[in-house]
Amino acid sequence: MNFPSGLASIEFTPFIPTDQARDEAGNVWQTHDADPYWQGKGRTGKLNFDRWQDWDGFMLDAMVNRRAIEFVDPVYRLPGAYRSTGVLPFGFSGTGSLVNLDDPLAPVVAGLPVGLVLRRGDRIGFANADNKTLHVITAGITVSSNTAQAIEVLPPVLPNVFDTGDDVVLKDAVLRLNIEPNSWSAPRIARQDSVGTFSVTEAGIVA
Repeated sequence: MNFPSGLASIEFTPFIPTDQARDEAGNVWQTHDADPYWQGKGRTGKLNFDRWQDWDGFMLDAMVNRRAIEFVDPVYRLPGAYRSTGVLPFGFSGTGSLVNLDDPLAPVVAGLPVGLVLRRGDRIGFANADNKTLHVITAGITVSSNTAQAIEVLPPVLPNVFDTGDDVVLKDAVLRLNIEPNSWSAPRIARQDSVGTFSVTEAGIVA
């Protein structure tokens, strides 16, 4: 499922669930209750009545039925070192494979060409027949092995979801989103086109 025509902007970032407290000695204690997951907000452009009606029906369906929307961020569809050229080097298709997930924060990947430059902040996806997740590369590297290259990422890659041989995606990596219930707002104003706003959260994993 994809957004209808007319999306103007969307931004999202990993949300880090935490609890924080301060004791009598002034120490601050912080606990992480869950792994980070993506949250964000979106906005449409101006919607004439026909387009507003299409968006309104789409949003109701997406919220009630928890439809997963597959979104590729146009800014991060390629690693930053190659964004200006629009193509990856060495004839690389953009897809490697997972070799090892002993460390969910540093999965080991095969199939990346030696010399490929990955910068901190680039996006990387993991995918199999049932699930797709998106992650931020947290340490820049130049790939030195096409058989076993560790890549540091956040959020961590879920070892109960992904396994050896699953796809590692560096071109058009997908983030699966749900529209948060009751977040859609697109007021109709006389003699003006509507602008819609909504909130998104990362779609749940398919068991």
